[in-house]
Amino acid sequence: MRRAAAAWSEVAAAYAEYGDALGAARASRELGMLAWRVGDIATASDRLDSAERILDGLEPSEEHARLLHARVVASVRLGNVDAVRMAATRLQVIAATLGSPSIVARAHLAEGALRYAETDYAAAAEADRRGLEAALASDEPLLVLRAYDQLSVTAAAQLDVVGLREHSQASADLADSLGSLSLAGWPHGRLAIAALLGGDWDAALRGISKLAGIVSDTGERRGQVSVCALRAWILTRHGQLAEARDVLDQAHRLAGAELPADRNIFVIVALAETIWALAADEPERALGQRAALEDLSSGWLPLLALAEVGQAAMRCGDVQGGRGIARRLRSVRSCVTAAPAVLADWLDGHADCTAACPGAGVPKLRAAASGFERLGLPFHAARAGLAVAYADSDRARAVDQGRTSLTIFERLGAAQQAEQTRSMLRSYGVTPSRGRARHRTGSRLSARELEVGCLVAAGLSNADVATRLFISPRTVSTHLERIYSKLELTSRVALTRYLADSGLLARAAATRPHAPR
Repeated sequence: MRRAAAAWSEVAAAYAEYGDALGAARASRELGMLAWRVGDIATASDRLDSAERILDGLEPSEEHARLLHARVVASVRLGNVDAVRMAATRLQVIAATLGSPSIVARAHLAEGALRYAETDYAAAAEADRRGLEAALASDEPLLVLRAYDQLSVTAAAQLDVVGLREHSQASADLADSLGSLSLAGWPHGRLAIAALLGGDWDAALRGISKLAGIVSDTGERRGQVSVCALRAWILTRHGQLAEARDVLDQAHRLAGAELPADRNIFVIVALAETIWALAADEPERALGQRAALEDLSSGWLPLLALAEVGQAAMRCGDVQGGRGIARRLRSVRSCVTAAPAVLADWLDGHADCTAACPGAGVPKLRAAASGFERLGLPFHAARAGLAVAYADSDRARAVDQGRTSLTIFERLGAAQQAEQTRSMLRSYGVTPSRGRARHRTGSRLSARELEVGCLVAAGLSNADVATRLFISPRTVSTHLERIYSKLELTSRVALTRYLADSGLLARAAATRPHAPR
């Protein structure tokens, strides 16, 4: 990143010396976006302002469109809807005048960003789709990548897991074909979110670990903070609250004082904080994230995040606050999925379960459970099902629903929720299952592969592993190739992160025979 910035600084000086205004503006814009990637928001804004001053008074051009699109991207990250609207309007004028595929694509993507900010998600998805079509007609693969990325974000907002996965995979494939490690990171992060929402938590861990390896190589601070937030989210879901807390603290240290202004990044941190605080039975702390999460105009997963805030409000005794958030969800302008209604039913169902009439919320909770299932969100469906089981006065139905939820929690590895469900079943005199082992090693690796992987994660070289296990270095290399292939990882950093977060390192250490004293 530093080398790229140094190179563009030299280019900027050369353009300025030769009086090439368009070239100087481009160099300033590129330097601005590089500053964004390392989290230097002040420098990024200064560079974009400088580019605009250089272009002021010149005839509309491709560079004007590129700068306006960069403005849209930056304004979205800062949650500045007025700036998004202004830049999008100016882009529409330039697109109507010049009409090149790349400018038209940028105008559509800017419109998509504006519609997203207005919670008009269906219109945003349509504008993004038109942007992709125009980008594909241009000769700019990076613009195609941006279109896929924006489609992914819009799909995520609507809890469209299939769309999120498909668009993120297309983006990842394109980044890989371009040979760009830094561009590949974000699509893999979104694939991890799709896996987490869709119930393949091992795939989510592997995706997060792969992203950790990428950002470790690129040194991108925004990416490092995102990795911490995603790790904390899944560690919390696995019931590893102490580990998740450590990772969240690391995210805040990495972010420093300036990066929290980047809503695209810090909304994920705030969501992970809220999920952790609710799991730790600290709803007041969860509610402390309200300011970061109640603005639906930007950031990832805004509807899901707002629903978590609603849950925190009700657990703090503010039932009317929870109902108010449910009304906000129902007022979303458009959505291609039923996510707003499903999340609102989830909140209203809890609000209806009063002490005087605990069963009053069952219809809405049951509707939420069915809705989450149709959306392909098994954890949320099982959690809503557990709420139904607690509230339902019919013992047989409650037990059946509890068993169904327990099966899902055990399959996912949601330890805390599984234990809550077992406790509920025991209260009805039912002996719950203890869960089933997924695999003899607890993963898709063989026992030998896990042994090799754990030694590599401990920092041993291939030669050291070979000596420790009485095998050849070539055999160690073969095992590593198989491990990387099975886990879809590419580096020792990613492998170490996966083995640690999945609990495999700890389990391997616990079962390793101790040397005699």
